Amino acid sequence: MGNMLDDTSKHFANGQFHDFDSRDMGMITAHQALLLSRNIPALETMQAAGVSNVTQFAHDMGITTPLKNEVTTAIGSSEVRMLDHVVGYGVFATGGTRHNPVSILEVKDLQGNSLDKPSPPDPKQVITPQEAYLITYILKDYASQWNLGWNKPFAGKSGTTNNFHDAWMMAYSPNLVIGAWVGNTSGSGDVNMNGVYGTMVGSSVLRDFINNGLSQANFKVDTFQQPSGLVTGLPCQNNANVNPSASASPSASPSASAKSGRSSSEKELYLPGTECAAAAASPSPSPSPSPTPSLPVSLPPSILPSLTPSASPSASSTPTPGASASTATH
Repeated sequence: MGNMLDDTSKHFANGQFHDFDSRDMGMITAHQALLLSRNIPALETMQAAGVSNVTQFAHDMGITTPLKNEVTTAIGSSEVRMLDHVVGYGVFATGGTRHNPVSILEVKDLQGNSLDKPSPPDPKQVITPQEAYLITYILKDYASQWNLGWNKPFAGKSGTTNNFHDAWMMAYSPNLVIGAWVGNTSGSGDVNMNGVYGTMVGSSVLRDFINNGLSQANFKVDTFQQPSGLVTGLPCQNNANVNPSASASPSASPSASAKSGRSSSEKELYLPGTECAAAAASPSPSPSPSPTPSLPVSLPPSILPSLTPSASPSASSTPTPGASASTATH
């Protein structure tokens, strides 16, 4: 996750795209792009990986609704159900295994005797534990990066759709996945939703549930453990020397790491063979605390400007109660 992506406003799918803050960060690592919830690198990555490959992978992860076969699906032009979203994040939570949802776990009588206990669907291994942890390694720092105020070790990710119709916040630990949504399904452009970002959901209703609700329920949140089979290495200064097995993306100047506010001495996690070729990678011990990345300080949600996130012109479709679009914006 240390190779470089270009966070510069540009044209995709016959539209001009930019981020919620209307600024360009230039060349940044994939790690930073995800943690800082940048739109342009998401579009760039989906284009490089192949749109059909990404949509098929999303279905493998648990998305059951149709996804548009276009690059803007990377930032939410296709609507998804909250339950599917939870299943998808559950794959990261469980180390790569998808568990389809079951609404009734067991039926008991007044004496506590089990009357019925449906068999859960067979789990499916979608990605490896190492691949899952590469995402978790980044998203476990999301709450602190965006000042969400959570007091338990959850990874998270937010999303906000065009015109503030939907504000999402997802949180997960190895034994719990939570989805929270605030939105406007009327299509009237309710002014009460203007300026409501997904991170605001994370720092309000979801924070209360995590900090207080789980404590009152005596629910113990498990902590993430790094699996073996990953290596550490330096972030790439450019992509000219990334090993062939790594994903291709544009090259950066030698000063790109400094421009993006990330020290060239900080460590990244990689799958073996995908690390920057010039960096001498070493086996990463497991389990061990993962270093917290030093990233540019983000504005707290309470003082962010009320800018409409930019996505595909088709991304502004009116959400329905059963399905909402989730974007890569914060």
